[in-house]
Amino acid sequence: MMNRLQSLFNRLAGIATLEAEMRSRADTIYCVRESKDDLETPACWRRKARVGCAHE
Repeated sequence: MMNRLQSLFNRLAGIATLEAEMRSRADTIYCVRESKDDLETPACWRRKARVGCAHE
């Protein structure tokens, strides 16, 4: 009985650790922006142009 309880606890603790790792990974990816000014301009204006124009 004690082994079964220990294995259940280990599974629960493993899920909690996995969830904490996933949350910290998500926080690094979707970090909170300090300034919302860059979100007010459209994304197409914020991107750099991929194709350069060579006029001679």
